[in-house]
Amino acid sequence: MKSLVSGLVFLSALAPAQRFDPNQWVVVGESAYGLVSPSVVVADSLVSYCGWVGSGKKVIVLRAPGASFPSEMEAAAQKSGKLPEPFRFELSVWDRKSRSKQSTLNLGSWHSASGEVHNLGDSGFALAEVMLYRADGVGGVSKVLLFEVSESSGTARLLWDSPESKAGTGPRIRVVTKGPQALIALSRLSQPTTDLSSLSATENSAHVYDPRSGLGPAIPLPSGMADAAWSVAPNKLVVWTTEFSQGKASQAWYELDATTGRVSPLPGPRGNVFYERERLDGPLRVALGGNAAGLPNTAMLVPQVAPGEEVRGQAPAPPRNPKVPAQYGNAALIEFDASSASLSPTGEEVLVVSRGVALIRPITPAPIDEFIEKLEQQLRNEVLMKAKMAGVALIMYATDNDERFPSKTDNVEDLLSPYVKNREVLKGFVYTFGGGNMASIQNPADTEMGYVVGPGGRAVVFADGHAKWVSDK
Repeated sequence: MKSLVSGLVFLSALAPAQRFDPNQWVVVGESAYGLVSPSVVVADSLVSYCGWVGSGKKVIVLRAPGASFPSEMEAAAQKSGKLPEPFRFELSVWDRKSRSKQSTLNLGSWHSASGEVHNLGDSGFALAEVMLYRADGVGGVSKVLLFEVSESSGTARLLWDSPESKAGTGPRIRVVTKGPQALIALSRLSQPTTDLSSLSATENSAHVYDPRSGLGPAIPLPSGMADAAWSVAPNKLVVWTTEFSQGKASQAWYELDATTGRVSPLPGPRGNVFYERERLDGPLRVALGGNAAGLPNTAMLVPQVAPGEEVRGQAPAPPRNPKVPAQYGNAALIEFDASSASLSPTGEEVLVVSRGVALIRPITPAPIDEFIEKLEQQLRNEVLMKAKMAGVALIMYATDNDERFPSKTDNVEDLLSPYVKNREVLKGFVYTFGGGNMASIQNPADTEMGYVVGPGGRAVVFADGHAKWVSDK
């Protein structure tokens, strides 16, 4: 490994061949895409996020060198009874090819930092949001900044910032992109509150950004927490504002013309319009959110929305490949507890930050038949392992019961469960032996006791405890 200065490490080669894990693969049409072990690590600092710039030759990093992970910082503060010292945060641009840091902006001392990077297509620019927080014992203060990042110069330039304000009253920023353009919607809370039933905002505004012309003038928006998405109509956006009063939400929908700045009301619920989901070209996208197990901030690699598809809200799931069993190929797990994750402009890597460490995971494509072959082999191996555990459990049971095997009428799963760590490994085991004494079996290695069905065959258990795969062909 070669150091990239201050600990940004780029591995020059992929990790050695790893065991096939179907949870690390996603299927799109006649191709499958698997995640390889990490090839880039930022490990000497607390990283809040990383993001791609332009074609992916540059990476922007928001980090605090030498800082502790927030949970560790909180534990230390509780133990000492004092507020922890804030950390120095910096925003830096790195060149991946030369392995050098191009530029650094010092953001001052804060207790935490978060945000998001929005790469602007082929323009060679990205927008980086930064939200900073410093505790003071009475609620804390916050600050919001927005930077323009240039791939060609390797620098970040401040586009907009807010003054330091009491936490909970500072502006909320929302950036939505389409090609080289972006809309930046800003909402400032009318008063600090943690009560969502009375959440409201004033001083709403929006700016249209284009790297060729810079940040446009402020466009006033009606009151309410503002959100936006690009419309399917050319150069138009859908803007909606939400206000909460006595636990009830009310929304109003508007159309914003990115050329003229004109804001016009849209009639009916949800504005009766279609708007586009932000998307990259290519078969894949990254989804960041909770998972079925209830774990927050899980980063997943999933199929892309079909090109040109018009959606209202959540897009429908892409069609599945009928060759692949329903429980496989829907999503590939990138990382748990991820604070940011994004697909590279080439679609060949994922940049993810998990628990303060930045990783790049390469993506390897494979034909669908190769994926299915690997999947079936993995499932056969799992079935064989279950069969071997059932065989060992049978011998242990017989040893404890005067060397007699269960009869066909016995509940074999109940009898064998004390001899396995997890009863689930006995699910699917079909017991076929008629019962009897171990000593009466003439050829234990050839005497079948039962089997577990798998793809294209079954794993047969024999009286000596071993298991063998038998193909249906």
